[in-house]
Amino acid sequence: MRTSLRAQTPDMAWWKISAFLLFGLIGLPLGASLLVENSVIIARSFGVSETVIGLTLIAIGTSLPELATTVAAAYRKQADVAIGNVIGSNMFNLLAIIGIASFIGPIEVDQGVLKFDLWVMAAASLVLVPFVFFKWNMMRGTGAILTALYVSYLVMLLVLPPTGRTNFMKNALVTGAGKRLGRAMAIYLAERGYSVAVH
Repeated sequence: MRTSLRAQTPDMAWWKISAFLLFGLIGLPLGASLLVENSVIIARSFGVSETVIGLTLIAIGTSLPELATTVAAAYRKQADVAIGNVIGSNMFNLLAIIGIASFIGPIEVDQGVLKFDLWVMAAASLVLVPFVFFKWNMMRGTGAILTALYVSYLVMLLVLPPTGRTNFMKNALVTGAGKRLGRAMAIYLAERGYSVAVH
């Protein structure tokens, strides 16, 4: 039987809650500033592009609270909360954060992101399709595979030059993996009455 998150949280005085919120609001921008400034220093020290640092160090650092929330939800058998947190946070990052940040100043997009990382993100989103449409359960084996895929992505970012990553993505899309995935999705949608051309 599921227990709610409220039932798992001990009673806490309102003044403590307010104090924690205040400290969080003060510490968050300070921590974000320190993270960005020192990440740039690390990038320049090791000769790594700032884009790669943003895709690795900053991305992992800013996602740790989401990891803690998702792990806690999974431990409490709150699968809907876990999946909702992952999808919702990504929607917020893609739409709200980029939208709000663009009011401050123009955001230049590295061409390498468009040629490699954007496609990886799209493929990662498609990974959720069988779990949503076919009602597959995410077990430990699935978690190991997903974690291994992310580690492989990090290795490619840190080891391969931008041209190497671009060539790898072109080969992956042309030589079968992308075509097979697209064909499987087209067949699935066609079987459910959608007008999709299957080649």
